[in-house]
Amino acid sequence: MKPRILGNTSWISQENMNYALNVMRFNLLWNQGYTGLGMKVGIVDSGIDYNHNMFKDRIVGGYNFSDDGNPTDDIYDYNYHGTAVTGLLCGDYIDFRRYGVAPESSIVVAKSMNTVGKGSLQAIANGINYCVEQGVDVINCSVGSQENSIVLEEAVRNAVANGIPVVCAAGNEGHGDDGSIREVSYPAGYDDAICVGAIDKEYNITYFSNSNEFIDFVAPGKDIVTAYPEGKYAIVEGTSFACPLISGMLLLLKQK
Repeated sequence: MKPRILGNTSWISQENMNYALNVMRFNLLWNQGYTGLGMKVGIVDSGIDYNHNMFKDRIVGGYNFSDDGNPTDDIYDYNYHGTAVTGLLCGDYIDFRRYGVAPESSIVVAKSMNTVGKGSLQAIANGINYCVEQGVDVINCSVGSQENSIVLEEAVRNAVANGIPVVCAAGNEGHGDDGSIREVSYPAGYDDAICVGAIDKEYNITYFSNSNEFIDFVAPGKDIVTAYPEGKYAIVEGTSFACPLISGMLLLLKQK
């Protein structure tokens, strides 16, 4: 599911922006002054375009656990996934419009995926543990695997034991009504994780969203406008992008 790259904001302003923010009625919390100020979120993903206007100067920690061959302090997103996820969770105001749920929160980047969006379960676990060490309030994990791992499960359990929710994408291996195919991704499938599936603008479960007994929430995950590396914007789809909406919601509720 490749993103549709848009370009500059003047063109995007003619689009339907991030409709998910209206669907989920985040304005009910924004109007009370809850926008993530003083809160810290951990992003376990492919890094971030730290020069992007959506979150420039709000990154307070970062480490590269991926196998992309770059130094441990190189948290730049050479893929796109982490930038897009972060934009939905805490993207700032652009052209007087909100893009993200918690636009005044601080960001900790645990880069666990490489340039093609792949990463080991150990790297994901390391990223989660790093976020715990950094004292974040919520961890967003829009990555996963159909393989299980004791190390990864222990990392999730450690975060939750420290009062930090770990919000995970359910996965995009959905097969519609074919119940004979097991659709479980980890860490989303762990009991301690919060598992998020995706719906579309009509409130229907998307064709790609995994269906299983672990799903706790669904959120919009199709045709969503968000940040893209090199200061650009894109329309994306996937449970990866429903996940940060729930993470942002929990961040605002913890602030409240």
